[in-house]
This record gives sequence, C-alpha cells and structure tokens, in this order.
Amino acid sequence: MTVNSLLGTDTTTDANGNYVFNGTINADFNNDGTSDAVSFKLTFNPTDNTYKIDVTSQPSTIITFDTSQGSLAPGGPDPVQTLTFSSGPAAGQSVVFFGAVATADPGPTAGANNDIFDLVEVGQPDLTKAQIDALLKPTNQIPTLINGSTQMNVSTSGIGINNNNLDGSGAGIQSTDESFVVNPSQLVDKVKVFIDNSVGGYDPTTEDLEYRVYYSDGTVSAYKKVQAGDLSPVTSGVANGGKSFEISDVLGGPQIDAVQLTMANGTIKVPVIQFSIRQAFLPQQLAMNLTATLTDGDNDTKQDPFSITLA
Repeated sequence: MTVNSLLGTDTTTDANGNYVFNGTINADFNNDGTSDAVSFKLTFNPTDNTYKIDVTSQPSTIITFDTSQGSLAPGGPDPVQTLTFSSGPAAGQSVVFFGAVATADPGPTAGANNDIFDLVEVGQPDLTKAQIDALLKPTNQIPTLINGSTQMNVSTSGIGINNNNLDGSGAGIQSTDESFVVNPSQLVDKVKVFIDNSVGGYDPTTEDLEYRVYYSDGTVSAYKKVQAGDLSPVTSGVANGGKSFEISDVLGGPQIDAVQLTMANGTIKVPVIQFSIRQAFLPQQLAMNLTATLTDGDNDTKQDPFSITLA
C-alpha cells in the first residue's frame, strides 16, 4: 500500500476555519492485480487541535457475467427471450432479449407502449418476457416496436434475428435492418460485445454496426457506429480470433439499463455478450503514518508524527 504523504502546504483556512488537505491511498484493494486509488480528505481544526479524515472515494470491485452462463426456457425462438442465471455472480438474475424495429422511437415519450423504453422500463424492475409477450399475443399491440414474426435467437452459436446472425439491409439504418435490445435485470456499468469471424467478422470500412444505450435515468444515447478504433482482438473463448468492443457508463453518472444493437449494413455473428457491475466495498483496516510540519512566522518548524487507522 502506498499513501500519498506529500499533501502540500496550507497557509489559509477554509470557510470553517480549518486546514484541509487532500490525498490518496494506492493499493490492490480487490485483489485483481491492479492498484486502485482511494481519495481522502484530512481536516485539521486549529482551534481545538483535532483532526478528522473522510474517505471521498471508496475502492470498488468488478462483478462480471456473460450470456454463455445463462439458460433459456424450453420452447422455440420467438420475438422475446429470457436468459436466467442459476449460479455464479448473476445467480437469481436474468437478461431479456427482444427483436426490435431498428427505426422505432427509443423514447422516453409520453404515452404507453409507444417507444422502446416502454419495453425496457426506466431503472428497475424491468419488464419480463411474459409482460412483453402479452403485448404481442394474440394481437400485436406494438407493431412499431416489435415485428410479431421476429424470431429472437440467443445462443453461443450467435445472438441474432431469424437465425444466428445480425444482418443489415443497406446503407443507413432502415426498418428492414435487424436489431435487438438486450436488457439485464440489473443495472450495469459496462457491456462487452463479442463478434466472431465465422461470417467474415466485422469490417467497419464496408459494414455498419450501430448501438444506442438506454440509461437508468431515462436518457437514451444517439446511435453510434462501432469504428475500427473501438475493436479489440479476442484471444480465447467462443469468439477466439474475432473482435470485441465495450460500451461503458461514466463513473458517477447513470448506469446502463439496456443496449440496442442494430446492423445497418453487412452481417455479423455475436456469440457472447458480457456485463460488468462496479460495486464499492469496505477494505480491510488500513493504517497510515503521517507527519505534520508546523511553521511559524519566523520559519521555525516543528514536526509531529501521527497515525490514522481506517477501519
């Protein structure tokens, strides 16, 4: 563990008459092999000769799960599918997939069942497969959002529409392009999409894969094309030899509620989608040894070592 012990010199007090110093503690708090920075604020009260310390950012751990770990209920493909997780970090959770009209209104707009966010639901809980199915059968009440004849396929052979591929019909996003929404029951901080190379991979110079994000605060991003700079090589797993790209939220901002993938042009195969959740946790007891140096008007100094234990 490394404590930033050079907290600087403070010659003026804040509005409350205190001397305030900001520092960091760097350590591998979650045993992931990476050093994390935890910020703290040290406040000295010169009137009663006391101090207090506040941790301003807690360390976090990352929980990761993916679609290959879930299982589908019996039955053939239909417009809506649910993956459920019986074990692992996502035990008891689920992910709902539904084929969407690529040009549908993302929302949120006034009125019921007239935009994609109505099928996602802002925040938690989400709509279930049964609730969406009730809007599709026996009569499709949401034809501008979901085509009733759509078959949503979810497997490691490919997450796609009407087969295991995701196909685009030509330049630009059109209603004939294949599109689906993936909606985990938990709010997540990152979605990682894997593209294998079985149908030629993905070449952004000739193809066009786009996504938009539905956030937990009810906002929706514009469609964004996946560019070459977004892609990273995959060296293991079912997408070995292919590429992946990540969709992340902003630390401190709204989390990801759902993601919509749309193939505007070309063909890809997506065997796996991974989800990550950032969770703050309290680390084990930490001891910090610090030294305060006091300087008077004649530049005489006095040092006073002290220890602080964070528990």
